[in-house]
Amino acid sequence: MKNQLIMTCAALLCLACVEEVTGNLPVPPIQMPVGTPTAIGTPIGDIITQEIGPNGGTIQWDNGTYQLVFPPGALDKSTTIRVQAITHTLDHGLGTAFDFGPDGTQFAKPVELIYHYTDESMEGTLAGLVHVAFQDEKNVWQALRNLEVNTTAQTLTAKLPHFSRWSFFASAMIAPGQKSLGVGQSVDLEVLGYEYELNLLSDPKNQDLLAPLVPPSPIKGQLVKEWLIDGKASGTQPEKGRLSVMSSHRSRATYTAPLEAPEAESIMVSAELNLGKGKFLLLSHLSIQPDNRFSVGTFDFRNAAALIGLADNVLTIHMYKPNQTGYEAVLSFIVPGFGGNGNYPFSKEVNGGVEIIDAYRNFASTAYNDKSEPYFNGSIQITESSTQVGGSFQGSIQGTLYEAVEKNGTVIYEPFPIQASFVDGLLNALTFGLYTPTTTKVVK
Repeated sequence: MKNQLIMTCAALLCLACVEEVTGNLPVPPIQMPVGTPTAIGTPIGDIITQEIGPNGGTIQWDNGTYQLVFPPGALDKSTTIRVQAITHTLDHGLGTAFDFGPDGTQFAKPVELIYHYTDESMEGTLAGLVHVAFQDEKNVWQALRNLEVNTTAQTLTAKLPHFSRWSFFASAMIAPGQKSLGVGQSVDLEVLGYEYELNLLSDPKNQDLLAPLVPPSPIKGQLVKEWLIDGKASGTQPEKGRLSVMSSHRSRATYTAPLEAPEAESIMVSAELNLGKGKFLLLSHLSIQPDNRFSVGTFDFRNAAALIGLADNVLTIHMYKPNQTGYEAVLSFIVPGFGGNGNYPFSKEVNGGVEIIDAYRNFASTAYNDKSEPYFNGSIQITESSTQVGGSFQGSIQGTLYEAVEKNGTVIYEPFPIQASFVDGLLNALTFGLYTPTTTKVVK
């Protein structure tokens, strides 16, 4: 009886030991996803090589943005280390991805990969949500959460157990992280993330758990605590715009800019996440541009409507100022051979003008000298563009427009300065069948 009691106690003690040991091992809180293979990134620039021996050493590149730190004993012999920058094939990848070699090299002690990040590189996310991953032999990205984050020095330090293709990535982001809007315009915001990774954040035991990655998706609504405009609830600051949040999915919201540009240069819309300990705020920086406007000479038209079209690489820009009977003034320009952001000088091809309907005045970008040779002065500057319907277009027009005036039987071209600024979403160019660039009418 005594021996049986001793054996029972011993068994219970062993069971307790097993539970204590297994309790310290990373255990998935929910079923682990099946990873999705991705393409292998293509090389960028030259390969960096450096000899590192058993005593350790450091390799740094990209003006100190990245460092590999080998502690003494990480390598058992002198090895030529290879660093090759590659294109990102991991969604939400941050900075640059790298193919480290010799491929498959195992370290006796972890090697530190240090990334000196900037505020711009964290656009739409924050350092506390950054993880690191490597691409395995099946081309599936495997994630770790063992990063040391120093927000003062702005560094992320990952501990690499071996060499492969590695990348830092954001486990959650708000999209867009930055955007320019015109007054009264709206933008759809969304929080996207690797939901399985977010589920692992609440427990430090999971930092070394190897988890395969699947493409990010809109996160569950219950993970979003609240949406705010400059730190306050929507409706409390109408001069800064308003937010509407989808009740069926709190990871999505629509921000609408105020009808007048606010005093501050930008508005911060934030989504606070429910991820256990700590406060996780994702910020979208929205710049509210002054209203669409155009002026020629002493005529100035504010709060104008803008219509931007693009078809067969031909950009059409139309702005109009409505009144009770129709239009008070219309601006029309055409840019053939449009190739994206840049400067497009006035020419025979890039041309247009302004018609002041109520005043029966017409101004065009083309004038002619006494030999009937055309001349131009001005340009269209496109600073933001898109090929997708609804995508943002932003730009300005500056230069000279000319009014043809007949004096003593001779047509002369009187110059008038033009200035215009516009921000709007791209519409289907087929909607512009009724619009053509303004042509000059001779004033007698």
